[in-house]
Amino acid sequence: TSDNLFIPIGLNAENIVAIHEITGTYPYAVMNLPLGGDDNAPIVSPCIKGTKTRWEILPENECVQTDMDTQTYNVLSSVLRQTQDDNSFVRDIVFPSNGASCSADYADSLEE
Repeated sequence: TSDNLFIPIGLNAENIVAIHEITGTYPYAVMNLPLGGDDNAPIVSPCIKGTKTRWEILPENECVQTDMDTQTYNVLSSVLRQTQDDNSFVRDIVFPSNGASCSADYADSLEE
């Protein structure tokens, strides 16, 4: 047996139900799944007004600082703190349509 068994599984309703039936739980997050919007188009930045993004919640000592300017860091931190999402594993946010903005360098794209 291998601890690192790799089995590709299509992410669709039928397979999610099968995972639930086998494990008794639903998958709420998938590691390394590319971000996609409601139209399944890739999300290039969490700074685009109205864009929904999901953030993994980690202990502070496990976080890796992303290289970004202070304005962008402050805005994203604020939006994350203000969300009504109380999930203890992941946090969903929608970037505000007005009143907040990332710096011009990060407004259209932000690397992980």
